[in-house]
Amino acid sequence: MYYAIDLHSNNFIVSHRSEKGNIKTKKYWFKDAGLKEFKSILNKDDTIAIESTCNSYYFYDEISPLVKEVKIINPARFKVISESSSKTDKNDTLAILKFLEKEMLPEIKIPGIAIRDLRGIFSTYLILVKQKSAIKNRIHGLLKSNGIIIEKKDCFSKSGREEIRKQKYRDIEYFQIEVLLNQIEILEEKIKEIRKEILKYSKEFKEELELLITIPGISIFIGLATLSDIGDINYFKNAKKLCSYLGVIPKVRSSNDKTRTGKITKRGRKLARSFLSQVIFHFINSSKLYKEFYQKKKKEKGSGKAIVAMMRKLIVVIYHILKKKKLYYYMIEKQYKNKLQEWLKTISDFRKIDKEYLDKWERKIRIKYDINYYQKDNNIINSA
Repeated sequence: MYYAIDLHSNNFIVSHRSEKGNIKTKKYWFKDAGLKEFKSILNKDDTIAIESTCNSYYFYDEISPLVKEVKIINPARFKVISESSSKTDKNDTLAILKFLEKEMLPEIKIPGIAIRDLRGIFSTYLILVKQKSAIKNRIHGLLKSNGIIIEKKDCFSKSGREEIRKQKYRDIEYFQIEVLLNQIEILEEKIKEIRKEILKYSKEFKEELELLITIPGISIFIGLATLSDIGDINYFKNAKKLCSYLGVIPKVRSSNDKTRTGKITKRGRKLARSFLSQVIFHFINSSKLYKEFYQKKKKEKGSGKAIVAMMRKLIVVIYHILKKKKLYYYMIEKQYKNKLQEWLKTISDFRKIDKEYLDKWERKIRIKYDINYYQKDNNIINSA
């Protein structure tokens, strides 16, 4: 049986078609053990569809062991509900049911618990970073309003803060600056704690990180940000699908014999896109081939479009590396060894790194991933 669900924070509305062909709709309240009541009528042949929302993963975890399949709808690709002229909870479930029965619902892939946790903690990390940035801008504004010229990059070191505190202000301005500087110090401490917590997840993605950090510029932290967005690389049939998922393909308008391409879509998950943009020049400088490609595109299309083209190339390389479990051909071995050392410091409790242990790990990786693999795959990856 098919069940269509409109999920809310305190209740959910369920529509299904009875054996006689009639559609029945019922509202269940979470606080009144409604979820338990709904679970009691389910069986292993049922298929359930719910729209993606804040508590959809919770609902999925509760329901999925009891039924054949739970589908989470991608709202960005299912506009029937949001653009309906008569939008009610009942009509929403009826629309979902209609498309569910025809198996035409756009779905979201359900990531594992580790990926979900990683995405959640990265969201918290980004919130704190944005707050810190907003506070810095406010302090810089107060400085400029008093004719104090200090570059932003020099403002917020320990010595820079002391310099800010020494300046002459009116009482109300000094009060604000003191409060804001104290807030930055608190945020920096919490950001540091969150980074440590994020890095603990490197144990969960050891095999993937061993591959990703061979790309110059990609640290353990950036590797985890990338993996949190990608999830399981096997979800993607080809590299183009991954580029589309990360929003680095251009918008296309095609009608009759005219085709127009625009800016990149920026749809899908943006965490990996924002972090990978920070390492793009490390990636470009890792190979003479990539440098030449970038310079050519820059001359033809401008620096912005050239960087986007290199972003796509980087994502294609990441796709092939993870899919084929191969090391990056243009890896810089000294950098890679430093990253391994940093990683060992992160995932181990001992302070001093045993060089013999590090060398054994490096040799193990070299045996596991043949470093000379790339000759046969070179054309595939570089032609992307």
